[in-house]
Amino acid sequence: MDAQKFASYLAVVISPAVVGILSESLGVDEVTAMNRYFASAAYAAISDEGQKLWHHSPQLLASMVEEELRTGKFTYPQEAL
Repeated sequence: MDAQKFASYLAVVISPAVVGILSESLGVDEVTAMNRYFASAAYAAISDEGQKLWHHSPQLLASMVEEELRTGKFTYPQEAL
């Protein structure tokens, strides 16, 4: 996927879905969830097209962020290794 298409897909499809899941699961408003998502190392990995994490479900990606918020680090999905 070229960089522009990936950036659009990340902004329009992936991030809103992950933020919505985080908002609900963390019990916070969407702005707070968005700030936590974008500040996470998990987001940095998700937004790196070369790591191919973007093809996983929004639920799995949100769980990576939640794990990082709880423990300070996240685990890559087994199939991504």
